[in-house]
Order: sequence, then structure tokens, then C-alpha cells
Amino acid sequence: MYMEYFDNTVLRGPAVHASHRETTVLSCYDNLPKSFVPGKRYSYRATGLLTPKTSGRHTFSMGSCGPGRLLVDKKVIINIWNRTKDSERSEMFMAYASPEVRHDLDMIGGKTYLIEVEGVSKELNPVPVHYTNELYRDEIMDGSRVGFMEEVRDDLLGEAVNLAKESDLVVLVVGKNIEWESEAYDMKSMDLPGGQDELISKVLEANPNSIIVNQSGSPITMPWVDQAPAILQVCILILCPTLFQRP
Repeated sequence: MYMEYFDNTVLRGPAVHASHRETTVLSCYDNLPKSFVPGKRYSYRATGLLTPKTSGRHTFSMGSCGPGRLLVDKKVIINIWNRTKDSERSEMFMAYASPEVRHDLDMIGGKTYLIEVEGVSKELNPVPVHYTNELYRDEIMDGSRVGFMEEVRDDLLGEAVNLAKESDLVVLVVGKNIEWESEAYDMKSMDLPGGQDELISKVLEANPNSIIVNQSGSPITMPWVDQAPAILQVCILILCPTLFQRP
């Protein structure tokens, strides 16, 4: 997406900075223009093109730290524009963003749609900020996250079970990603998200010769533990290269 920053809260005038984004996680805290003064609010707009592969009733989602909205072909389909610093929060953006809002939209496969994300930086708590100090997290944690999923009409669970029946050995990889695990908030549940427990159980029933590989940064419940002959826990270690530089 092509993201523009404005030095006001109404997306007015020429953009003071622009950049290309490879994802729709539109974080602002590490990309702000140097000309922006700490404590002063700003606005942003991200623009991109989306061409669904299939026709159907597809789903958009959005969460935003400050006021935000999502437009498809210039029509607002998700509106979080009345958000204030006292509004409800979710786990997104280190627990600074709104709960995720979803909207279903009938779309035509192969047709290209204009997608626009507009937002305003959130209201700040009255904490003194000085330009010689490190920025307070409330000052820098900002942005929006947009999601998109095409309508699923196939029986994916059934396909997985049938494939397991036809296989000599199954390696089933499950777990969580950045959408489910982060910092600064407590997990609502230790269960694997998205119906993964049902998938694991049915695959194990179809083929007992299955290895379950779980990738998560936290403990999980395993209601299928007695069914599985082998369980592997995989962790991803992120290292800071500056810690290993020679003097």
C-alpha cells in the first residue's frame, strides 16, 4: 500500500511524507517523519488495489489506535471515526487499538477494487514529552491493521481428513502467529484459535500415525494429547544483531 502522512488531523493539504508498505499492518511508530513534533497529532492515508481471486461475500476487518475508517471504491464500509482515548481497547498494537470490526462485502472475482485506509493518531495521555528524552510508549504506539479473507465455500476440514486417510504419515503444523500473540495484554484463552483443536482431533482419528507440530510462544491446552503419538513444540527465537557485533 502507498501510505501518506499529513501534519494535521483532517488529511488536508500536501502529504509531508510517503512510503510503500508491503503489508496492511500500518504501524506508524517507527515510520514517522522527522519533522513531526512529539505530542502533536497527525493523520494518514494508505491506498492500494485488491483483486479477489473468487466471487463471493468476502470479509474485511479493521482495528485502529485512533479514529479510522476503511473505504472500498470510495465507500466507507468500516467506520471507527468516533474513537477516543477512553474507548475500548483490544490486544492489537500492544493493547492500544480498538477491537476488530468486520464487514462482509459482495465482490466479483478478477475485478480490481480501490482500497483506502484513513486514520488519525490517537489522543495522548497528559504525560510530559521532551525532545531530548526517550519517547513515552503512549506517544509512539499508533496505526491501523486491516484484514481480508475471501469467502470459504470448500470443505477444508473434510479435505484435510481425506488427505490424512490417504497418507502413510501426517505432519500437522498448528499454532499461533502475530495476530494471536503479542505483548502488554493477557491471553483470553490457552486454546488454539480457529478450530484447530477439532482439526487435530479429526486428523488423528483418520490417521493415528500423525506428528503434531505446535508453534506458539505460550502454553496451549491439548484436549487431543492422548490421541497423538508425537508432539513437537517449536519456538522462533528473534535475535538482535547488535548484540553480537564485535567490538
